[in-house]
Amino acid sequence: MAQGAEFAAEAIRLLTGPEQVGDDSHHLVVTHAFTIGWLVRHACAAPQWRWLGLDHGHAALTVLRYFTDRPPTVVVFNDMSHLPDELRWTGFPAHMRL
Repeated sequence: MAQGAEFAAEAIRLLTGPEQVGDDSHHLVVTHAFTIGWLVRHACAAPQWRWLGLDHGHAALTVLRYFTDRPPTVVVFNDMSHLPDELRWTGFPAHMRL
């Protein structure tokens, strides 16, 4: 459990916050659903337990935007529109699929 907390803290340190350079920058992070849930929870300043309910589909896209002068924004969460219908909602039980 302690190692999980260390990994979560390291993900926040490495993957969140605005760049400290003058130019706009973009980063693509490919990770597992649990990490995305943790990063979205952090961006929303939600309690630590809240990431557990943020389910994420396989190959779904989430976009978080960080600013220097205001809180982060969740631009897109769990977007699967780029996938063919038969691949959308994989990883979710049937009762949760739209």
